[in-house]
Amino acid sequence: MAIDKTARRILTVLDEHGELPGPRIADRLDVASGSVSHSMREHLLPRGLVETVRTETNPGSARDTHHYQLTEQGQGWLDEHGDKVTIDSLDDLQDGVEQAVEVAESARESVQSYRQKLARANDRSKENKDRIDEIDGDYASMVELLRIQKNAREHADEHADDLDARIDYTQESTKKTLQRLARELDAQRNRVIDRIEELEETVANQQERIDEQAEQIEGLESRRWF
Repeated sequence: MAIDKTARRILTVLDEHGELPGPRIADRLDVASGSVSHSMREHLLPRGLVETVRTETNPGSARDTHHYQLTEQGQGWLDEHGDKVTIDSLDDLQDGVEQAVEVAESARESVQSYRQKLARANDRSKENKDRIDEIDGDYASMVELLRIQKNAREHADEHADDLDARIDYTQESTKKTLQRLARELDAQRNRVIDRIEELEETVANQQERIDEQAEQIEGLESRRWF
């Protein structure tokens, strides 16, 4: 009895959480409600793997909300096809890891682009260069960590829960670090701009004093000849 991947994932969700409405199933699977409805009509309900336990009427809407639960036959199907369901879970986990790697790579490219612009504006600032190198090291470490997690896919069936938690933590840490580094870079740039403005003001003041002294010397020279 072959059913598609979405239908297999629906069975897994109902097995884990019990009775659920269709929209809640779609949210947990991160798919459109229409995909859930299609799998119910075409695969699960006709085969008796899932049953509708109750229906809610939604005022102002033409669609009712159906609540589903796993049947004994559906539980038996899961027991019989456990390997296929596990592969689906590993595929979903792999997709999540790859997305995390792509986000980290994109973030690193954004920071590198910003670093180049900042370096051009402040190419004489040794302090900025050291800070940028440190940022590169931070991102390299993050990307390497995500790649290690990706390579650990073959062991995910034994440590899936732990790996999922680590991925969530890494993504959250990456997000916070990106925000912190962006703030630090902006503050550093502002400090350099302020310093340049101070130097320009100092040069202007010195030039003004030089002009005044030149006028005084010229006056003294004029009086000397008279």
